[in-house]
Amino acid sequence: MKRSFLVTLLFGAFMLAGIPTIKADGQHHHAKQTATVNFEQQYRLKGALLFGEYQVVHDDDAKARGEDCVFFYQIKPDGTKKLVTSYHCTAVKRAKAEKFSIIAFRRQTPWSVADIEEIQFAGSTEGHRVS
Repeated sequence: MKRSFLVTLLFGAFMLAGIPTIKADGQHHHAKQTATVNFEQQYRLKGALLFGEYQVVHDDDAKARGEDCVFFYQIKPDGTKKLVTSYHCTAVKRAKAEKFSIIAFRRQTPWSVADIEEIQFAGSTEGHRVS
């Protein structure tokens, strides 16, 4: 009898541990958006110069905690990834994006590099503005 009670109790605990947390607003916050991007020209983001292949990640959980939520990982030739820069975004409503896109601003000097101001993932109606 004790054994079946303990097994039932442990099974229930494992089941509860697997249930996603529901925030007070009723929304589940476990989404991560990712995209692989190849920058063929240099861009600047939060002081980092980006050129080549990167994985870009937006983490809803980190955003909900008030932490940096957009991460740029450089993909090295051997396939390893290195975090280059990150930021806490401000959400901006946009039309649905067909592909990953960036909004960048280039100052009017011949040697300037375009500064990334916002990104948007394919299929999303939300932009992630640098704040």
